[in-house]
Amino acid sequence: VNYHQQEAKGVHKSARHRARNPRRDGELLIVSDSGGFQIMGGKADFVSPDKLTHWYGDNVDMGVVMDLPVFLDSAYLEKSAYIQKANTDYMMANKPDSLELLNIFHGFTEDDTRMFADIVDDKRIDNLAVGGAYFLSTLQSVDRLVGIIQKHRPFKMYHVLGISRITQVVLFMRMAALGMAPLITTDSSSWIQAGITKGYMHQPAIGEPMRSIQFGDTDNFPTEFNLLPCNCPVCSSIKYADVLRTLGGTSMPFLISYHNFWATNQYFHAMEKLTRTLDSKDLKALLKLQFQGRNQYLADETIRGIDYLDCVVEHGLEEARHRYRPYLKKEFVNALSGFTKTLFDSGDDEMNAILTEAKQNREKYAQRIDGVMANYVNWHEARGTKVYPKKMRHS
Repeated sequence: VNYHQQEAKGVHKSARHRARNPRRDGELLIVSDSGGFQIMGGKADFVSPDKLTHWYGDNVDMGVVMDLPVFLDSAYLEKSAYIQKANTDYMMANKPDSLELLNIFHGFTEDDTRMFADIVDDKRIDNLAVGGAYFLSTLQSVDRLVGIIQKHRPFKMYHVLGISRITQVVLFMRMAALGMAPLITTDSSSWIQAGITKGYMHQPAIGEPMRSIQFGDTDNFPTEFNLLPCNCPVCSSIKYADVLRTLGGTSMPFLISYHNFWATNQYFHAMEKLTRTLDSKDLKALLKLQFQGRNQYLADETIRGIDYLDCVVEHGLEEARHRYRPYLKKEFVNALSGFTKTLFDSGDDEMNAILTEAKQNREKYAQRIDGVMANYVNWHEARGTKVYPKKMRHS
């Protein structure tokens, strides 16, 4: 879940789920993001650490600390790290014992990530969220996570924010299967976004591609089956494609989203087992079947990612980076300077468009971030906490 989306437009939607229903042994964890990404995207200027902490305690089992991702230079990144540290200290002091927090490391270069981690790392927190992977190619995002795992202290859980792309998640699963980390998780709302556009996700078998079947436009997308080809709670109840197609209002998108969530989880549960049991040759053969008819750049990069991970295990990270350097993006000073092309860039990344917009309006973007940072500094100083040290690396 996401705090900002739940509290959007000032409407209090807190179900107080955990306050009413304490977590039972063996029950799945409810995890929430803080809304920092929405601040980066201009949808909010301030998320109160106090309100966030209380909302987490009432509704979830684990929440990301209040972070402030920025896409400017290292000086801004350093300021955002000190703001995050102040937020984390406040949340740790005021959270209930039942609530766990995930810390988060930002920074696109390893030097910036190290600087950020040196400021925000808190030994009281054993879970780590990793930001920025959404903006990177598949191999670059995997390399980033491997670097964080190997060059920082170990965590019991690594959570990659904003990722549900099959190309990336399968490689993260493989990393865990190879023993690189105890647990790697991801989150994304792609299944909801597909449902909103009436895209019904369907994979006939594990060795076939996952497809999106469009409902609602019978002229251009005629229904290719009568009975819904799925046994999830939605499809088992509705049964017929024509019934689902004729539902009006928000009913069809809501039900398709629910189905998509189920279908996505079924795929990932199956692949989690297969990434642990198949050798590299058989896993790559399976992925080639799943990528039939899909973007060949992404398919090739995922296959190459399996080889890259094997190289990391056999020869170490630096040797793997040396051997696969044509497939990795070069490090850059900050996101607004643009991305260096790799062999697998397809040029259609939605986040690249956001960064391009920020680059074109850099002064306006920086002014807004200055205002957001001032909001947090003032909030903490009003409570007697000084955010910035007297001397900073990039002052």
